[in-house]
Parts: sequence; C-alpha cells; structure tokens
Amino acid sequence: MAWINKSGLKRLVTLLILFFCLETVSAATITVGPSDKDYTTINAAVTAASPDDIILVSDGVYNEDIIISKTNLTIISENGSANTLIRPSLSSGHTLQVTASNVTIQGFNITGGSYYGRAGIYVISASNCTFSENQVNANHYGIYLESSGNNIIQNNNLSSNSYAGVYLDSSNNNVFTDNVANSNNYAGIILTTSSSNNTFANNNASFNYIGIQIGHLSDNNLLTNNTANSNTCYGILLSSSSDITLKDNTVSSNKYGISIWTSVNYTLISNGMLSNDYNFEVFGSDLEHFMHDADQTNLVDGKPLYYWTNRSDAVVPLDAGLVCLVNSTNITVRDIELSNGYDGILLAYTNNSTVRNVIASGNYYGVHLVSSNLNSFDAVTANNNAGTGIFVESSNSNRLTDSIASHNSGYGIHVRYSGNTIVDKLVLTSDAAKISFVVDGSEIGVAGDDMSSVALPGKRNLNGYVTIDSSSDMGVTFYYKDSGMSGTGESSIGLFRLNGIEWTEVTNTSLDTAGNYVYANLSEFGTFALFKNPESSVSSGSSDSSLTARIRSQGTVTDLPLGENGQLISDTIVRSADSATTLTLYGGTQAFDPYGNPVNRIIITVPASLPPGTPQELIRSGLYFDFGPSGTVFSQDVMVSINFNPADFEDRTPAIYTCTSEDGWISLETTVDWETGRASAIISHFSLYALSVTDVGDTVAIAPVSDAGLSAEVDSLDDNDSDPDHFYWSASIGILLVLVLLIVISRNRQKGEKEL
Repeated sequence: MAWINKSGLKRLVTLLILFFCLETVSAATITVGPSDKDYTTINAAVTAASPDDIILVSDGVYNEDIIISKTNLTIISENGSANTLIRPSLSSGHTLQVTASNVTIQGFNITGGSYYGRAGIYVISASNCTFSENQVNANHYGIYLESSGNNIIQNNNLSSNSYAGVYLDSSNNNVFTDNVANSNNYAGIILTTSSSNNTFANNNASFNYIGIQIGHLSDNNLLTNNTANSNTCYGILLSSSSDITLKDNTVSSNKYGISIWTSVNYTLISNGMLSNDYNFEVFGSDLEHFMHDADQTNLVDGKPLYYWTNRSDAVVPLDAGLVCLVNSTNITVRDIELSNGYDGILLAYTNNSTVRNVIASGNYYGVHLVSSNLNSFDAVTANNNAGTGIFVESSNSNRLTDSIASHNSGYGIHVRYSGNTIVDKLVLTSDAAKISFVVDGSEIGVAGDDMSSVALPGKRNLNGYVTIDSSSDMGVTFYYKDSGMSGTGESSIGLFRLNGIEWTEVTNTSLDTAGNYVYANLSEFGTFALFKNPESSVSSGSSDSSLTARIRSQGTVTDLPLGENGQLISDTIVRSADSATTLTLYGGTQAFDPYGNPVNRIIITVPASLPPGTPQELIRSGLYFDFGPSGTVFSQDVMVSINFNPADFEDRTPAIYTCTSEDGWISLETTVDWETGRASAIISHFSLYALSVTDVGDTVAIAPVSDAGLSAEVDSLDDNDSDPDHFYWSASIGILLVLVLLIVISRNRQKGEKEL
C-alpha cells in the first residue's frame, strides 16, 4: 500500500462512499395498494422493480397469479397475513411462483390454489430465498420446492391444504423451522426424489394422514424437536433413504408412531413415542435395513426402546417397552410385557437367543423373526395382536414351546420360508385348543377360534376350533383335557374338518388317551375341531353323585391372561362346559379372592344341590351355575350370560337370579335377547346364578348358604314334590289320621278305667 499517497487515499475513500450511496439510492421501496400507491397489483410492482427493491403491500385482497423472476426482491405485507390475502386469478395456476434466487416473501395469506398439482408458493430452481410469517392454506400444496436449495422457510402456517403443507422434490440444504403444517389431507411435510441435507426443527405436523414423510433417496436429513401428533396413519414415515437423524421429536396418538422402511444407518436419540397404536416400526429385506443406531433414550409409552445391534451374551432389562435385536447372539429376553409396537419383540439376523415368559400382546406382530436361527421361545403369550401373534419368516431351526397365540386378527402363528420350525403345545383358543407340529420349508398359517357357526349334531366340541392353511402335507397333534371324562366318552373323541356347511371326520388319525391327544397326517386343510359323544349327567343315587364328582364331571377351569399388576390384558370370555353360560370380563379388570389375592383362573360348575327353599320353578329350569373361586370380587363390573330356549319361556319373561346369604334368591336387572335366546346381567362378585321367570318373585328368603346347607339334592326332586295341591292333600290326611288315633287312644283309656 506504500504506493498510495494521502491524496490518493482521500480519492479512494470518496469513491467508496459515493459507491455505497449510489447503491443505497438504487434500492427503492415500491408500494402496492387499492389507492394512493405506486401500483394496484403485485405483478405490476414486480415488473417495475429492480434487484434489491422492496415491495410493500398494503391491506387488501389481491386476485392474481404472481411470477417472480427477478433476483434480490423483497415482498412484504404492511400489516401481516391477517390483512393481506393473495388468491389466484386462474384456478389452474400456482398462486405465487418464484424462479429467481434471493427472494423474500413475508406476511401474506396465500390461498385458493387448489387445482391438482398447484401450490400456494411454488419455488423452482431458486436458492437463498426466505419465506416467513405466511399463512398458506386451501391449496393443493402449501409450499412446493423443486430443484431448489439453501432456502429458509420459517414461522409459516402451511395447513388445510388438499395434499401437503410442505413438498420437496430434488431440493437440498433447505432449513424449515417453527412452521405449522396441520390438517392437510395427506401429509404435513413430504421429502421425495433425492431431497437431501435438509433440516427440520421445531415444526408441528399434526392432524394429517401422515405427519412427516421422507423417502426416495432423500438422505442426510435432520429432524429435531418436531411434533407429529394425532395423524390418522403415520406420525413419521421414513423410507428408502439413509443417514437420517431423528432427535428430540414427539410422536403421539397416531396409528403408527415412527416407521422406518428399507432404509440404512439411521440415528435416533431422545425421541418420545406415546399412545400410538404401534409406536415403533422397522422393516426391510436385508441386514443393512435393520442396522440403525437407536439408544435407550428413545421412549415408547415412557419405557425404553431397546434396539440392540451387534450384541452378544446379554440380558434385556426388565423395563423394556419394545425389544429389537439385530445381528446379535445369545441374548435373553424374559419376564417382561411388550405392547403397542409394530413388533412387540423383533429378532432380525439374530441367533441362539432365548425368549421366556414374555407377554407380547396388543401389537401388530407379537413376536417377529426375520432371518434368525436356532432361537428358543418358551411360555410366550402373543394374544390380541392386530396382525399375527407369532410371525416367523426366512428363519430356521427355531423352537416354540408351551406358548399361547389366541384372539389375534390374523394368524396365531405364521411360518414362511423357514425350515425345521418346531411348535410344541401352542394354545390357540380360550378353551385351550392346543396343537404341535413341525414346519420344514413350507408355508403354514394357524389360527384359533372359540366359536363356530356350524354345529355337529350329537357331538360336543372339546376346546374350540383351529384353522390351518398349509402349502404341503403335515402332521399335527391336537391336544385335549380329559378332566371329567369317562373312559367311554374319551374313546369317542374324533377329529373333524369343516367341509362347507358340515363337519366330516378326518380319517387316518390316532387317538392316544394316555397322552390326551389326536394325531393326524393332514393333506387337506381348513378348520378342524375335536368332538366327542356327550355324556349323561351323573344320577343322585350312584356312587359318583357327590358334589366333588359333579364338579369334576361338569366343571370348566379357565386361566386368565393377566399382566404385571394382575389386570386382564384383554377382554376374556369364560364358558361353562356346555357353553350354556358365559362370563365376560373386560380388559383391565382385576379379580381378588376373599383374602385379597389376585385370581388367575375361574371355575364354572353345575352345583349338585341348591340351598333349602330354592323355588321349584328355578330348579326345574335346570339353568343354575356356581362360579368360583367362591367369594371372588372384581374391580369393575363383569357380565354373566345364560342361554335359554325361548319356547320354554313363552308368555313369561326370563330373569337371572343370584343367591345371597342375607336375602336368598334375588333377581338381577336382566337384558333379554329373544332372537338368540340369551339373558345377560351385570355382576361384581361370584355367587350362585340361575335363570328363571320373573314370577318366581323378586326375593325368596332362605337360610344363610353354607356347605352344610347345600342339602336339597336337585336330582332327587320329582314333579310331585313341586305340586302345591299334593302338599295340602297330604297334610290334611296326616292331620285327620292323627285325630282318629287320639280318639281311639282316649276311648281305650276310658274303657280300662271302668274295668278297674
């Protein structure tokens, strides 16, 4: 700088000042408004503007299609979006289209671009633009960025559009902060077709069909501190992309919380998934699709998500909310309950691991195996899942023993593309229909059902119905309980298959009464059930007529599916042996015995005797049942139902009665379905229950009920005992005989006295 003297330096400073002054002078402010402004339309102002000009728009409604092709323009409203409305003049065009860079749009209400594929703000091949404090509603897209980058979209309301609030197509390095994208018909925010390196922070995408969707090779995006609540389907859906980071996002009350499909190398930190039907989902066809970094700071319904990759020789902590084991070996999962996940427990490319005493209910899949081998599952309960209870795909040499998979919307167990899958004693119905089989390469789906619309006349169903779909022949073992069966009754057990509208007996089966099972080699598939000949009731005069024998022959014992706190994990129906009565208990109910201990099984029996003073009409109905354990009480009401033949109650109204020690038999408020022949009442504790007619009387006083008081043997009653006229005639004759005898005795005494 030595060559510049003082005179030259002064000239340089003067020139610089003049330059900056000229630059300042060249940046004009152009006004737009209905009157007393430079222009009446925004388009006219844009046409007249030069780079770096500011266009200030007054309050009003502007019906025009605006195209901004000049760089470095700033267009702002004078008093904000509440007072400045822009609507398209042509319904088929974008309302405001930006094709130049360094453009700022601020403070407008942009609406009405509802024509298919049209946007409130459409940005194409533009960069370094800023869009802030705009309300962009009732368009097809709120703001659409195509092949545009390094833009800032901040503090806008992008809601109630017919497709999406935000749509990015091949657009990179954009920043979205503090925007609201709610109540759009499809999605709040969508990134598609290689839209990468974008940042989304502090946005709210709720009440859409999908909150935030990223896919189609849109990589290296950051989602932090966003909210995606109450979307109809997905909170955050991520697919076919890589290196996405999700941190501190809140995803609640959606059908699916966070779903990751066929994607690679995600990082999840401190995300909260709460009250979604399925809080977390990961899906893929290769190992890399499951290799994500998700630590236990991610919570599902307040519990840690244990997403373990490359682990070995470890035990999953008991506080797990959901468990995903990927590329791991010798992991133990036990004594936990997993719900509200897409997979309650997922094993992907995981081997030689053990799952024991786990309840995986209320998920989409209870247990899901993908390319996982040599694992063992013992005492697993996978009930009431929206898909399949236990899904095994592309996995070999796994073993499932003594487990339950009932009341799932799909199969209880589904095995596909898997060899040497051993299923041993899997329960599929409430009545403990239990089967064993081995799958070696074929595809099989098995489901249980408690009821069938097709009866088998002259036969009694043992434990429900099992539907088997298989791609090849297979051997299946069907188990039953022989409690209360005679040798003759047990020998009559046969396996039947539902053929259209009738049951046909399966041939080439073997009955093993010692092992309590029927084995069959099946080549035809469908719905199967075990049936036996009904056995007559035990007569009161036989050596087997004691109360114990009666309970043994006619009672049913049903285990309850309980959670950690002794609550029912799902609605449960308990049936008597002949299905004449059912007890319906609702999920969340707790049952306690008289000592305050949780009740985990329920017994329904036909009592051998009823309390003294029981009305004859009630006895003749034959519809009386004892529920146990005796003295059981419930935390909430349960429903008892008793089936009846409507013809037996012609011109009379049936009612359910309960026997109390204080007031005897009292009628309950009863709902009667005459079409199905079923009466139902709400109860809160166990007692004797019976069905009779309302004219039995609302209250029948009897002595307090005790074991010693159960003396009126039901089977010994006959019609004469119940005839009141017969009673009065017998009593009158007895009294007359006594009077005659007294007269004879008196005369004999008088005669003797005279002889003396």
